[in-house]
Amino acid sequence: MKWLFDRKDVYSTLNAEDAEQFVQEKYGYFADSLEELNTVINNRDNFKLACVEDYTYDKRFMYEEDGEKIHTSLFLPEDKILAVKTELRPIKTIEEWKETVGANIGQIIQIRAKGQDIRHVNLIVSGFSFVHGNQIEKVILGGFLYTPKTLFSECEFYKDGQWCRFGVEE
Repeated sequence: MKWLFDRKDVYSTLNAEDAEQFVQEKYGYFADSLEELNTVINNRDNFKLACVEDYTYDKRFMYEEDGEKIHTSLFLPEDKILAVKTELRPIKTIEEWKETVGANIGQIIQIRAKGQDIRHVNLIVSGFSFVHGNQIEKVILGGFLYTPKTLFSECEFYKDGQWCRFGVEE
């Protein structure tokens, strides 16, 4: 795995006090493992550090997302990123779908809400609706209609041992 950051720049529960200087002024990336940190960097899921709190037996980093307080054991300030993958956009054509997702009609894919670690569902690819030739308008998964934009912004699929976005490089 290619790391998108230098591990020495990551604040953990062991040096959480050192990150208190960034409270309410620094945006960054939050996770509970280095692998997860790489994923949230790729997804560009960054938030402002709200506080460093005592949490059970150690200190944790807290940020807010949609009014919910979330605690993690790792924090990486945004300005410490070394490299980020190129920008992604929603899948537009059936060829991009086949290349990215690799599932044809009748095949089952695992799908989950973006960033959810626990819940996922197996859905059968039931069909596509098209606009202007091969341009995908809707994807039918398990009897539910999804636009490519919805899949891109809200969901991930499992392929080759990792969770991936429904997108292609621009």
